[in-house]
Amino acid sequence: MTMLLFKLFRIFTPSAIFVAYVLWSFMALAATPRTESVVSGENITLGDIFTDAGSASSRVVMTAPAAGRSVVLDNVSLTRLARSNGIAWQSVSGNEFVKIERASQRFDSTLIAENIVKTLALPAAAIGTTKAQLDNPQLVLHAPLDTPAVLSFSSLAMNADGQRFAGLAQIKVGERIVAQSAISGRVITSIDVPVVTRPIRRDEVIGVNDITWQATELASGNSNILFNAEDIIGKTPRTGLRPGTPVHATDLLTPPAVTRGKQVTMMYQAGRLTITAQARALNDAPVGGTVRVVNISSSRTVEGIAQADGTVRVGPAAPRTTAEVVSAPANIRAN
Repeated sequence: MTMLLFKLFRIFTPSAIFVAYVLWSFMALAATPRTESVVSGENITLGDIFTDAGSASSRVVMTAPAAGRSVVLDNVSLTRLARSNGIAWQSVSGNEFVKIERASQRFDSTLIAENIVKTLALPAAAIGTTKAQLDNPQLVLHAPLDTPAVLSFSSLAMNADGQRFAGLAQIKVGERIVAQSAISGRVITSIDVPVVTRPIRRDEVIGVNDITWQATELASGNSNILFNAEDIIGKTPRTGLRPGTPVHATDLLTPPAVTRGKQVTMMYQAGRLTITAQARALNDAPVGGTVRVVNISSSRTVEGIAQADGTVRVGPAAPRTTAEVVSAPANIRAN
């Protein structure tokens, strides 16, 4: 720099030299650190570090980190690189840095788990789907972006109960291992099951619009989960159901067709003759169940069969006192 200024003094006036120096300084400040940069190959160039590095942009200055990794160049490193490569850049704050990341092919836990199922040749589940789940769901293996890479496994095996697996996951480029990690996890089977969409209280009947579907893991503790919506609709919970929770057979009851204390219509039918009378139920009864009712007009008690429409059929099918119903005040119609 001193020699250059000496030559300029011999050729140009001091004012011209000053203008040239200012212009040179302005051009030098145009090259600035990039802050962040991504490379795909094995080398880092000046152009990856500085903007407007000119003809020196393609000059290799260091080796790139491993695929998927990054390196941070601090202010000291940037200053050294600028000076040694003729980049006229000066630090302003003293805190400048450049983070350089090497792009990669990513093999995440989902992809690894899918290949574990294929490699272990797990039998298809009778119901639902079988999948592998890694103990480390954050696992990611990286391979260089510019070369074909293959995922493989070493010593991958199931334990004695057929529920867990362990082994070594490897990423290979040709015969060379570029990344590897010990892996372990378990095999799970899941299936979409019906669940309720809102809190269902005891004695409340579950309707069609109360049902949605949710993927659920099958395990020994939930072997009596109900898989069909038809097994839930029309039932009532024993103690209440929470939304999004699988429903077990033991959670439900068949709601009574006749409820104790409620007024019901009892019917006697013989041929074309139908006799009806109002009564009060003395017990709960499901459809087809036996229910004792007391005739409201005569105060006599009879037994009948609860019907789906909430009526009680008395007569030959009932075990007792058909005659009492006939003699009681009733509405009579001919079919």
